[in-house]
Amino acid sequence: MKILQLLLLITAALSFSNALNRDEVRHTILSKRSVTRLESGAFFYDKSSSNLLLRKKRSLTERFPAFTDDEDFEDSSTESSGDVYFTNEGGREDDEAPFAPRDQDFGWQRAKINLLDSVAFNSDLEDHNSDYFAEVAFDIMTHMESYLRLQLTGYSEATPIMFRLEEGNVIVTVDIGMCGSQDPTTLEPVVYALVQTGVLGQYRMSTQGFQMNNLGLDPDRPECIAAGPAPTARTPVHTRVFTAENLVDEEEEKRSTRAPVRPTSSSTTSTAETPDSVKLCRPDQATCRNFQCIDRNRICDGHADCSDGSDEPPTCDGTHRQCAPEEFLCVGTDECKQKIWRCDGDIDCSNGFDEDNCPTAAPGSACASTEFQCPGDGSCIPLSYLCDKEADCNDESDERGCSQPTVTRHPQRFINATEGDDIVLECESIGFPTPVITWRVNWDNVPSPPRVTMTSVNGLGTLTVRNIQISDQGAYSCQAMNTVKTKLATPDAIVNVMPKAEPLCPPGQFLTEDYYGEEVCKPCYCSGVSETCHSASGSNYKEISTDFEEPDDDDDVTLQPIELSHDDSPKSPVNKNQIVVNPDSNELQLIDLSKRFLAAAHYWSLPAQFLGAKIESYGGTLKYSFSYNTTTREEPKPIESNDLVLEGKDNKKLYFKNEGHPSPGRKHTVDVPLEEKYWKTEEGDQATRTELMDVLQGLNRVLIRTIYDGNMLSTGIGKIKLNNANARDYSDAAARAGGILTAPIEVCECPPQYAGSSCQMCAEGYARAADGSCQPDTGRGAEDEDEKVEEFTPGTLEIVEPSIVPPHHGNDEDDEDCCDEGYTGEGCTECAEGYEMVYGICTRLPLVACNSIGTSTVNIDNSCNCKTGCAGEHCDRCRPGFFNFNAENIEGCISCYCSGVTSQCDSSELSRHHVQPDYNNPEAFVITVVGSDSPNQLAGRVVMIKQSEGDVETQPSVTVELDDVSPGHHYWSLRGDFVGNRLTSYGGNFDYAVSFRSWRNGGARRVGHANVPITDVTNVLLEGNGITLHHIDEKPLEMDIGNRYTVKMREQFWTTEYGHQATRDELMKVLANVERFLIRASYLNGPISSTLTDVYLETAVSHRTNRPRAFEVEQCQCPAGYVGLSCETCADGYEEYMYQDAQLCRVIGGEDFQCNCNGHSAVCDPYTGNCLHCRGNTAGDHCERCVDGYFLDPYRGACTMCPCGQEGIKCTLDKFNNPHCEECPQGYAGAQCNLCAEGYQIDEQFPDEVVCITVEQNKCNCDQVGSLGDDCDDYGQCECHEDFEGQKCSNCKTGHFSYNIENPDGKGCTPCFCMGITQDCSVSNLKRVQITADFSQRKFNLTDMDQEFKSSNFSVPSNGGRELFYPGLNLVPYQIEPFWRFDEEFLGDKVISYGGKLDFEVTNLPSEVTTRRRFRPKILIRGNNITLQAIKIKKEETQVDVDPSRRRFITKFKERSWQHYYERTPATREDMLMVLADLDMMLVQARFSSSQVTSGIARVTMETAKEDDLRLDVAFAVEKCNCPNGYEGFSCEDCAPGYTRNFTGEYLGFCQKCECNSQATQCESASGSCMNCHGHTTGASCENCEPGYYRYHDEPKSNPCRPCHCPALGSTKVATCSVDTSGQVSCDECPLGYAGRKCASCADGYESNPRIAGGECLEVNARLEEDGSVPSVEVFPKNAELRNGESITLNCQVESYGAQVEIKWRRLQSNGQSQQLPDSAVNRAGGRQLELRNFREEDAGNFQCVVTNKYGKNQDTATILFAEPYDPIRVQIQSPTMQHVRVGSRVQFICIIESNTLNYDLTWERLGNRLPDGSTVTDGHLVVDDVQADDGGLYLCIGRDDHGGMNRAAAHLIITGQG
Repeated sequence: MKILQLLLLITAALSFSNALNRDEVRHTILSKRSVTRLESGAFFYDKSSSNLLLRKKRSLTERFPAFTDDEDFEDSSTESSGDVYFTNEGGREDDEAPFAPRDQDFGWQRAKINLLDSVAFNSDLEDHNSDYFAEVAFDIMTHMESYLRLQLTGYSEATPIMFRLEEGNVIVTVDIGMCGSQDPTTLEPVVYALVQTGVLGQYRMSTQGFQMNNLGLDPDRPECIAAGPAPTARTPVHTRVFTAENLVDEEEEKRSTRAPVRPTSSSTTSTAETPDSVKLCRPDQATCRNFQCIDRNRICDGHADCSDGSDEPPTCDGTHRQCAPEEFLCVGTDECKQKIWRCDGDIDCSNGFDEDNCPTAAPGSACASTEFQCPGDGSCIPLSYLCDKEADCNDESDERGCSQPTVTRHPQRFINATEGDDIVLECESIGFPTPVITWRVNWDNVPSPPRVTMTSVNGLGTLTVRNIQISDQGAYSCQAMNTVKTKLATPDAIVNVMPKAEPLCPPGQFLTEDYYGEEVCKPCYCSGVSETCHSASGSNYKEISTDFEEPDDDDDVTLQPIELSHDDSPKSPVNKNQIVVNPDSNELQLIDLSKRFLAAAHYWSLPAQFLGAKIESYGGTLKYSFSYNTTTREEPKPIESNDLVLEGKDNKKLYFKNEGHPSPGRKHTVDVPLEEKYWKTEEGDQATRTELMDVLQGLNRVLIRTIYDGNMLSTGIGKIKLNNANARDYSDAAARAGGILTAPIEVCECPPQYAGSSCQMCAEGYARAADGSCQPDTGRGAEDEDEKVEEFTPGTLEIVEPSIVPPHHGNDEDDEDCCDEGYTGEGCTECAEGYEMVYGICTRLPLVACNSIGTSTVNIDNSCNCKTGCAGEHCDRCRPGFFNFNAENIEGCISCYCSGVTSQCDSSELSRHHVQPDYNNPEAFVITVVGSDSPNQLAGRVVMIKQSEGDVETQPSVTVELDDVSPGHHYWSLRGDFVGNRLTSYGGNFDYAVSFRSWRNGGARRVGHANVPITDVTNVLLEGNGITLHHIDEKPLEMDIGNRYTVKMREQFWTTEYGHQATRDELMKVLANVERFLIRASYLNGPISSTLTDVYLETAVSHRTNRPRAFEVEQCQCPAGYVGLSCETCADGYEEYMYQDAQLCRVIGGEDFQCNCNGHSAVCDPYTGNCLHCRGNTAGDHCERCVDGYFLDPYRGACTMCPCGQEGIKCTLDKFNNPHCEECPQGYAGAQCNLCAEGYQIDEQFPDEVVCITVEQNKCNCDQVGSLGDDCDDYGQCECHEDFEGQKCSNCKTGHFSYNIENPDGKGCTPCFCMGITQDCSVSNLKRVQITADFSQRKFNLTDMDQEFKSSNFSVPSNGGRELFYPGLNLVPYQIEPFWRFDEEFLGDKVISYGGKLDFEVTNLPSEVTTRRRFRPKILIRGNNITLQAIKIKKEETQVDVDPSRRRFITKFKERSWQHYYERTPATREDMLMVLADLDMMLVQARFSSSQVTSGIARVTMETAKEDDLRLDVAFAVEKCNCPNGYEGFSCEDCAPGYTRNFTGEYLGFCQKCECNSQATQCESASGSCMNCHGHTTGASCENCEPGYYRYHDEPKSNPCRPCHCPALGSTKVATCSVDTSGQVSCDECPLGYAGRKCASCADGYESNPRIAGGECLEVNARLEEDGSVPSVEVFPKNAELRNGESITLNCQVESYGAQVEIKWRRLQSNGQSQQLPDSAVNRAGGRQLELRNFREEDAGNFQCVVTNKYGKNQDTATILFAEPYDPIRVQIQSPTMQHVRVGSRVQFICIIESNTLNYDLTWERLGNRLPDGSTVTDGHLVVDDVQADDGGLYLCIGRDDHGGMNRAAAHLIITGQG
């Protein structure tokens, strides 16, 4: 019978496979959608395309040599066509027998997913050949495979094969598989999690009926073979070394390793070893030498982003290695590859760098950006296949139309620039494939980025040279390249650079104007880090202001004294009725002033927008108006005082005082210049510029005087204005030349680590250190407060409260070592390593038993402080009155609402469900107007969108057309299931989608000025029980598309009509009876068509829905008379009545009963009147008293816990309303139990709280190890061992460290060794780890001590590589003593192995050896010419019974276990550390008997140490020395960078500075040879010049070498020069046609002037020289536009044969008459150049060069025009610029732009990282929908315009915890 069942099952399976072949279905779906490769990486094989299979096979056989048989490969490909291979005996789908496929096998499972009614079911959906089936299946396939790609590693597929209808729901059957799936359960949780989300693209899903079954294996799938192991993050790659053996022709190599037409997931993995604790970097990141992760694009960008500087190695410049101009450098491998190979679909760099960070494909593209789509069949091939003379497309389209580059736009011919300017060159070319543009200067590489950058996009090449230098001038060549040919654009662009004008101010100062407009030189401030600055060009002032125009502008206004106390908040000397706003006079006034106020000397304190970094307000003014009135009954009593006070950091103050005294009864205006000569210090001295700038750099307070007279009755302050400079362009050439500007703002040339106009901020990648300097950002620097500049919107006058001093976690010293445990940094405000900040407390979380869900803070004794809704010792449960213990709840649990009649509730047992409107019922939707007096219902028309016959059914929707509307906003009003009791929707989601378009004039059009979007309007509005709640979504709206929204039905997502966040009670009251449910319908201020669709409201029902349980819905334990989930309804026999605004229930016909519960309960017993469920910790029949352990706080009017140290202890109030405890816990005393009782004293280990311990506990307390006993003297001093010190003998003496637990005499401390360099050391914080020999990866050698004999003929059994055998030991001559020689993994610097163990097994021992009781193998180690032998070796007998021929041995790297091998004397600690410092040999005896044939070694481990926070054994024996400068290593065994070893002296000698003549910072540690010489020097000490450079004989070698400035001799030969004894520099060789010492003149037979730009020696034309002619003249540049202060040089190029010439310049008027040249014009080079300096508008005109010789004259003209000042781009981020959000939240930053040009670009970048996955950027809006924990940091908005201007602004995203 079983056999018959088996046959039936197999027959059914085969029948199903034949009837519905999976691959055929997939082929049909993709073919109908014209797609062969999905974005997810999945694809299908077109078996009809032999060319495709051939390319695929060729690629795989080249990658995997095992595939060399074509027939075998075809078979393996054919087997993956969908046939199922069962792995169990029965062959049934439901027998899910476990299986373990290989990596190349494909595991299949079948899922059945319920799509509810979201798919229209018809007969076409049952036919897999129909278009409708392909459309739906393709949508499901793409969304599922994209999801699987994110959740799984390796290749995966999801193919819908069948749809069917069950009970009105559409069920889809999907075959899902993945490579190398080890277990069927691997896939099921991932798919189930997707189904649980309820949404798949446009379809909805339910877990109802979900199931997955195992289908079996698809063996040897090519995708799995090609993909190999799952991709991993790229690790550092070793530099590739080219030798004669492996150097091959790169072009041939490129052709032989071509990518497949259907590339699968692959990765290039380095073999570099990485420590186990290091987290691998992402593929888009690069790994520093210290394993720090940085953005890959930041390598070689001119700034060190790695804290060790390894991202800027010497290979970044041209002195070490430089690729040719047409090549690029493979970062990480030092390879040079052709630029046309970049992003071409083929990997050319050995680490895949050339295919990283390639552009993304356009939306909807079937092929990647690195691929070409064949027009014929739509297949995708790599771009490298184009025009390679081999057809790859079926229609051969990849080889048609191939053409070499043709330059269509040449770069500008002549460019004149002033030193420091920026220039841009452009060149454009066409061809097929699209050419790549690169650039050369003087036939060599252009300078390195970031100063010089080049781009090439779609044939347009751009070269940008910033801060141009004299050395940059020359001929720039544009080179266009593709696979067909290379083309040079001719002629070259000639760039001439003029030196910048001499500054008008001495060094260290800049030219500006003072307050009265006079020119002055001011000293550079530059925050003290630079002395070079210039004026900011184009600076003007913008106003920061506040005024008083509305009666309520005085909100939260207080007054402050000039000196603040930090003990408590200052109390206002006036009441709130004395502060009023007078809109008529626009004044904020103080009235009815008392003598007490007049004596207190309070000041107005300006609001936040006037504070912070205001360094750019220097030179501006602070302007305000004021008035005051006095009594007429008394004589005036003028009071002298400072009018204005500025307070900066550290409370430093500056004062301003007006001359004279203002009169009462009139308004005065004060205009205070912010320049130093107007301000005084606290000592009365005139302030210096530095003192004023220091205060402006961080304004804490701006105080304005309030008191002017002793008899003053009132005073008022009017509009306040502060000028803040708006610096437009800090790089303008005129400013650097000394131009005079309006705002005296300096722009400093800051060191690389600083930024800002005055170097007041740290640059990117740097952070503020404890000493105030900017250091590389390692994540541990002190916060740079100066950089936290937030944009403040103007508001009312605000009084800043006194600063709150953060809790201090250390003593008063600055040393980080003085911080409490878990704290570090300046002021001990940061968490130490291994600790995390948990609600303000640095906590080692593994040691705290507090549940993070319910814990708010953790006390220093690790006790837990629970959130409001939680309780328990570990805060791991809900307290009474709360329910649903969950991390999503802000207070850990949700408070019971229960309509206020009880506080007992729990989570309901209901399941989530949803309701949606009836789209077929026109009465279900009504348009309502909100915000006007219009009627609620609009007489507009609601249009039902119906499906046309024959079309596929779309989602139902409703549309309304709104004409020009009256004031107010229009809303859809939902009816039916959306109103009434909706309490079960609490915690659920409300989903909907809206789309809109303008329909004026009968059609859609773009949003313009007449139809602009309406913003800041409520999206969803709920009304019920007299409460209105609003939800506003800041998501940007777009026309003509579906804008989808999800609103959470939790209180934190709703606001009241007053703008406050809703409470839970308010939301529950609304949901108890929803009267109006409104969705916004109007989005433009003109006529629109608005469509609503996909409306779903989550609710909850009692029956099972296969959806999650509704835990957020409460189930209350209602008192008698109440029913409902939240007791919202009266029970049968009861009726509703109102009492004190509460809706209660009473027995029908009962009398009204007035509860008297003092406002703490709304429910009482109707018969006794006793109150029920008292709230607020109250008790009693009328809730009239506090429960035990609480007292009534008269200031708060609430019951507060007694401060008695223990819950439940009662307390009473004294006459001063201070609580007194009736009793205290044991050991405590005092009115509030904050003192220690007799016999107890304060434990000093807890400085922040009172902890009392018995006196006996603290008597002596001598350290048991370090002391000689338990006794101490009268001062508490214990008697110590000789190596210990301290009062308790708990510290090792100076020069010692740690406990020496192996010391038999009990001294306990180990002396510092530190290679004799220092005696300052401590125990390291390292943990013991092991190095394990893996003989399958690395092999030991069998050799003798002198390595004269060596053999590697080993055998490694298949047991994980833990054992190694040598079977030919009998062939080794017996006079040779063979040893196992350990490999490099066990050698090198092994100082941290000191005290560790060496553990190994010797195998294949002869029986005569194993019977020796004292048998031990010989173990030798050597380092620094010291050879030691182990003498203490422990033998373990653990495996004798299993294998008698093996023994295990253990020895320790401690000196007492070793002796000198040759001298046989005991080893010392110094000997052992010297050997371990440079361990170059480790040997273990291999032969023990002359008859031994085989030798073996197994399970070799060596203990070392590393930093780790795991619970591993501490390496107490390893010292950590405090090495002096020049040394590093745990025992100072290595020389630091910049130092070399001098081997004289003891031990390893000493380290001395590298001698490199100041031209290098590092040298070889052993030889001392300098590395990476700069200044164009070379040699062991950088003492020589490179070819092409020179240095004078008497010049110090510390000077850099100078360039020869000799003409180039060709592309390969360097032009060199030499210096003679007289100091003359001469070129060694001149090019043909040139002559002279510097080749600066033409040789005989040649003529011209090579010293001018573009001049070259040309062969003389004999006929012209004989006949003669008038001169030819060309002036360049022909046209130019200059701004004020700029300079230009006009060149007059002359050719005259056979006659001398006369050159004159003149300026022409519009009528052609000559006029005088400008005063600034200077003739140069005999008239061949005219330089116009410091250009002015009146200098504009036509400049003509007139050249005359004996044959006649000629002329040419240049036109110079005046250019209007350029107003560059400026961007800013709308407030808030700093946002604190939780994980999972949605965050949006909005960047706006100010620009005079319409051509600009806005982009967003993330500092030091890429933008988060899933983030979107639209019109300056950056949106991150699902914020993750690692998304925090600085985000930069960058704006660029078509003038080359750039500006940026920063936003700060802070992640505060889980959502």
